Amino acid sequence: MKMSDSEKDLSTRLGNIIRGHRISKDISQETLAERSNLTATYIGQLERGNMNPTVCTLYRITSALDFSINELFDEAESNDKYPASPELFRFIQYIKNLSPERIASLHQFLKDMEN
Repeated sequence: MKMSDSEKDLSTRLGNIIRGHRISKDISQETLAERSNLTATYIGQLERGNMNPTVCTLYRITSALDFSINELFDEAESNDKYPASPELFRFIQYIKNLSPERIASLHQFLKDMEN
């Protein structure tokens, strides 16, 4: 059965979020596949939004990436909060782990770069 446009959009958002979490943790598709008992090919297709995974599959993947399936769907609903670009997603994940002082320093550095 072919996915509807809204289902395809959701699959693409979920895939982007999974890819972002995987990249932010410096984990290859092969490693994620091993940890979640899937194939690297499946992970690649999922990250591209070409798969419609079961809840159990999503649970295995999110567990392997050390975040919850609830967070996955929360992030998917916050479409503008999580960009499609894996690099930008990785940067956001990195910033989340910084202290407020480091965030302020980074903000100032970025402002200085604009000038």
